[in-house]
Amino acid sequence: MAGLFMPVTSDRLVMAVEIDQQGSKIAGEGIVGALSTLLGSSWHPKMMLESGSLRPELCQTILQVMKAQQGSWKSLRYHALASLVTSSSGKQESLLLNRLHQQIIKPQEDVSSEPKEQQCLKAGQSVCLVYSESMKEHISYADSTHPECPDRISCIFEQLCNFGIVERCHRLKPREATLQELERVHSSRHIKFMSGLQAMKPSELHHLANSFDSIYLHRRTNHCALLAAGSVLTTVDYVMSGSCQHGVAVVRPPGHHAERNNPCGFCFYNSVGVAAQHAITSHHLERVLVLDWDVHHGNGTQHMFESDPRVLYISIHRYDHGRFFPGSADANYNRVGVKKGKGFNINIPWNNGGMGDAEYMAAFLEVVLPVATEFNPQLVLVSAGFDAAVGDPLGGYNVTPECYGHMTKFLTSVGDGRVIVALEGGYNLTSISYCMTLCAKALLGDPLPSLSGNLTPCQNAVDSLTSVVGAHCKFWSSLNLKGKMVESPRKQNSFKSTQRPISSTTSAQDVDELAASLCQVNIGEASPRRIQTEEKKEETSGGELEGACGGSHEDSTTTLILSECLGAQELYAVVPVSWCPHLEEVQPVPDGTLSTSSACEECHDTSENWCCLTCYKVLCGRFVAEHMLMHGVCEEHHLVLSFSDLSTWCYACDSYVHNPALFEAKRAAHLDKFGLEPPECS
Repeated sequence: MAGLFMPVTSDRLVMAVEIDQQGSKIAGEGIVGALSTLLGSSWHPKMMLESGSLRPELCQTILQVMKAQQGSWKSLRYHALASLVTSSSGKQESLLLNRLHQQIIKPQEDVSSEPKEQQCLKAGQSVCLVYSESMKEHISYADSTHPECPDRISCIFEQLCNFGIVERCHRLKPREATLQELERVHSSRHIKFMSGLQAMKPSELHHLANSFDSIYLHRRTNHCALLAAGSVLTTVDYVMSGSCQHGVAVVRPPGHHAERNNPCGFCFYNSVGVAAQHAITSHHLERVLVLDWDVHHGNGTQHMFESDPRVLYISIHRYDHGRFFPGSADANYNRVGVKKGKGFNINIPWNNGGMGDAEYMAAFLEVVLPVATEFNPQLVLVSAGFDAAVGDPLGGYNVTPECYGHMTKFLTSVGDGRVIVALEGGYNLTSISYCMTLCAKALLGDPLPSLSGNLTPCQNAVDSLTSVVGAHCKFWSSLNLKGKMVESPRKQNSFKSTQRPISSTTSAQDVDELAASLCQVNIGEASPRRIQTEEKKEETSGGELEGACGGSHEDSTTTLILSECLGAQELYAVVPVSWCPHLEEVQPVPDGTLSTSSACEECHDTSENWCCLTCYKVLCGRFVAEHMLMHGVCEEHHLVLSFSDLSTWCYACDSYVHNPALFEAKRAAHLDKFGLEPPECS
């Protein structure tokens, strides 16, 4: 429990221990565990919970406290676990828990012959690390600016060296995955296809790559993919031998999009999928947790294990109602697994841009940690994509390296405490280097910087988490808090609400009926443009903006009026920077005019477009087809102007910019859009 306070205490945590005169062995173990947490080391008592079920009276107490404190604490008003979903019977237990209790949960025995704690002490190193320069040989023949570039892993490794982490870890020798290991999750046809790449010409490889979804091919692609998968397998073997408690695999190409029969999304062999199956088959594990925090849904990993109750797959990803890559409804919260695997597939889909530390910490505290603790994994594999990190050109999110470090630290307290972090995506070289460094420091037990800023999740994230809890509370008792809660603040504040408010006298049956009706709502059936507009208005009114996402005409007009009346120079929900090093890229407006109604030059969409302030191309934003985003990455044109709200965004600085060098373009856009001269402060 002490570890839960670490992200917000600035490393200032005082513990006062009170023990009765007799004391107890349990109290002693508790003190040892708490001190271990404060000292930054992992500690795992040799005991098992009798049951993962929460007693009904405890659930009732928790709900009463939450209801009593909702008026004082916004985080409780938005608490996803306090959902309206209830069981039909107060005595009904989790369906999944019963199955786990009968089939899996039993007294633990160490897989290794010698206690892992003693072996780690002998080795003097608790973390193993695998990396190879050979994995840089997979490159694009046609596009030297492709985001999945070789420098991704070398920059990470260099940063690990700079922080003195490499010398504190046990270096493992990388190897290729064997045919037998690959065939556990991939088809023979796919493996044969991959092995044939080395004999093909570059022109043939380029043509062949076009028949798949978002990949490029090289003669050394198969070798690098084999090396990536084999390196993760080596890490699993070393951790499961007890020689180290944790592992870090700096590997590429990534793997979580790779399906059984084909490559997909920069991925060829599903390294973490191969490793999970290897842990089950070769090390006889019965519970493996795969946590995927890459900003893209791991479609390949989900499909490999969605019917297997031995693997709990949890994915936190950007979904945007199915419009974000890989663009499949399989990434939604209602895909819970199939057959015996029902309940063992948990998708946490975000439906808007701009998610950051607050939303990811909420996902951990609301869903990931409760379910992971109940599952009690013998091994945790992290598909560690860092494309949700600050500044990533593809993800559009704002998760900090510190947050990744704290999420990693949380995982070390789950189950047997064995955690392996394997690189997936992430395309800002600076961000991914710091992110992996913080993850490694967390595994080494180093103190982590506390999280700063507002840690209250946005309403859009709360809605997603509530949907996840509603879909999985029947499988996991840790999500199945039973009771009546008030309506969400959004509905309470609605001026035109047609829903009957839930009063203190509302019956449990009424709550059940309302919950059932809410569960039937399919957000994806609404108009994409309407969804987009409502989400942006909501985020803006709540004091949060996401980069390069645009706004509505009404919002822009309101801002201009307020600026004129108040004369505010910094009247923004997010204060833009007054200077950035990329202002020198701004070129004069061609002919002094702009057409804010222009369509995207690639897809001809007119709903949300941006203008490049270097070449003045007009392309669509993240909520459409990401053509401006890709233009910025490939051409290194960083500053863009929104035709929706006339804000200016710098992709490289990951920030809004407000500088006189931009006024000419803003003036031209304002004249075209409103037929008026802009106010002086615009």
